[in-house]
Amino acid sequence: MSTELNEKVSKSRQITLKTLHRHISENSIFRQMETYRQLVAATISGVTEPLQFIGGRPGIGKSFILREECARVGITPQFINPTNPHLLNQELYTFKDRPIVVMDDCDSLATAPKVASIIKMG
Repeated sequence: MSTELNEKVSKSRQITLKTLHRHISENSIFRQMETYRQLVAATISGVTEPLQFIGGRPGIGKSFILREECARVGITPQFINPTNPHLLNQELYTFKDRPIVVMDDCDSLATAPKVASIIKMG
């Protein structure tokens, strides 16, 4: 490429790494995910209550962040997906000695009154 063309290309690139980072960090989903990351880290380290509910749009990385933060401290979380209160009770008992049990993709079950009672008893 000629020097003149190189200069035109470099002038046309107005987005620097710093500008790109600023645009990303201003994104509402990015901020929400950073909040999730901090919450998961605080829960794992024992700073917050051991029971947390993280909700949000599907596919934005909630499970990924949980796995990533757990891996950072050497914990393998146990993911469960109970379809009714009985299975929830059974799975919670089965995995009671695991450091982290995650109810994944069961938002409707998490709001059921029976499930809330089971969780409170745990």
